[in-house]
Amino acid sequence: MILVMFHVELLIACLLVRIIFCQEFDVTICPNGLTSSSSGPHWQSSIPKRFEFFAEVSTEAKSVQITQLFHSPKRDAIIFHNFELITQKYYDFQTNEILSIDKNMECTRLEIDKNEGQPIAISQIVKPSILLGFNGRNEYNNRFYTRYVGSTIVRGGIAVQQFQSCFYVSEQNLTINATYFLKLSNSNVASDIVQIDVLSKNFSSTYNIIRFISNSTLDITTPSGVFCPNRTITKKIPENFPSRLSLHAEALIPVLNTTSTTIESYDRLIDQVLEFERIDYIGTKNNSLPSSATRMLIDYSVGLSYTYERETQQCTVMNMSVNTHMHTMSQIVFQFGTDNNVIKFQYTGIHECDRDRLQCHRWIGQNEQANSIQQYEWFWSAKYNQIDLQKFIPIKVNINNINKHDQSKVHQEFSKYICTSIFLLLSFFNSKYKS
Repeated sequence: MILVMFHVELLIACLLVRIIFCQEFDVTICPNGLTSSSSGPHWQSSIPKRFEFFAEVSTEAKSVQITQLFHSPKRDAIIFHNFELITQKYYDFQTNEILSIDKNMECTRLEIDKNEGQPIAISQIVKPSILLGFNGRNEYNNRFYTRYVGSTIVRGGIAVQQFQSCFYVSEQNLTINATYFLKLSNSNVASDIVQIDVLSKNFSSTYNIIRFISNSTLDITTPSGVFCPNRTITKKIPENFPSRLSLHAEALIPVLNTTSTTIESYDRLIDQVLEFERIDYIGTKNNSLPSSATRMLIDYSVGLSYTYERETQQCTVMNMSVNTHMHTMSQIVFQFGTDNNVIKFQYTGIHECDRDRLQCHRWIGQNEQANSIQQYEWFWSAKYNQIDLQKFIPIKVNINNINKHDQSKVHQEFSKYICTSIFLLLSFFNSKYKS
């Protein structure tokens, strides 16, 4: 009896070892088994955790250009382009979501399981990072090895070293047979790869590498003007404004049905303690429109507004509606006259903001109405000369009005300066802003 129990326990132990160490790979893809260890000359054992990969992928049916921006083990982006479509996919394994953007710049969000990987980029085309030794969640695949085959010639005259790898990616039970062709060099790094032939799920493809950049400085950000419904908020928009605020803005506004533009200037002083606002507006003269200047005083404490036209030197006093109330500072700055905080902002990353050597945090918000969509893109200072800034200063806001019927767009750009008092101090966010 003891001997039988011992044999049973031994059998269970053997089965557990088999389950742990054996992989169910496709023998039709890798008839000689998985590559178990590197042999002979080899390329670098690990690929940088930040790179840019650009290649043309050819299959029997089509050819497509593919770019992968691999930002970190948590984020990457894939961009496809051919004559028929442009598709962009943004993977975030911290928020466990994929944002897909089509050629019409419409965005859809796909939620993925926290343990789910994404080795396939589109159709049956494998993500480049998978072929460079990562798994479907951008972590190193510790079962990825390459085997040196020898030297050969590709592309009609390029002398290369040939490597081969059969490996398994547990996500989606994917078996891959890949052959790598590297330029002859003493380094054998990823940037030496000129071609990868791939076989997986009886689907063959060839990656002709055009560019590979290690430790790329590019940030992964969704395009300007793209709002993704239900996107996870990763950074809140600035808040905790002081009770007294002064805003100055210069707006570049197109004139409808013409090629002309006007420049409008706004100064707005807000005092929540006294329940008072002063708004100065100046429209700059152009070839078709006269200049104008208006001052408005709003006293919420007594329910009166005063409008003074400088050109006519006339002042109009009006009673305010009973339901009119002073908005909060955050509503005044970010809601653009709407009620109930209907404009929801989502963080899109760090972008160029049309200022020399300055990069900005960007948030985009959207207000959808019956016939139009209003989009608001806020830019706040983030880096100067690639150095992180401690103070968050508003740089500009872009406002787009999109007609739902013909998708026409009217673009307005506001350069905004916000100050904490009438002395026009620009450093009010020194310690109040929380990431």
